[in-house]
Amino acid sequence: LALVGSLVTLSPLSSFAAQGGWSEGEGYWQENDYSNTLSIMAASSKSPDYHKGYTEYGSPKSTYVPARVVGETGWKGKYHYTRARFEWYITGAVALDSDRVWGWDYTIAKTGYTDPAFYHARTYWGS
Repeated sequence: LALVGSLVTLSPLSSFAAQGGWSEGEGYWQENDYSNTLSIMAASSKSPDYHKGYTEYGSPKSTYVPARVVGETGWKGKYHYTRARFEWYITGAVALDSDRVWGWDYTIAKTGYTDPAFYHARTYWGS
């Protein structure tokens, strides 16, 4: 039980080594290679040509409008991944996850649809 409790409280970045991404309401970010802290995405050879993250809304089928998270990464000549997730606002625990979508040059990752009321949309990229 203690192990399960500790897994739920892990920060989103401690569970996998993302190098950058997008966070709803906060914008784009990239891990700083020198201090291991987060900073605004800057162009470098260790960065993709572009990364786009957004929330895509579906047509209403009930009392709420369902949404999913979409991430797109373009990185010419580089084998890389894109990941999209809905994370709980309070705990940061993962509610929906596209898992890593690997490929060359361009990747797109999408979560399933859900009620977005309690979740924070985030996308990630890495290589």
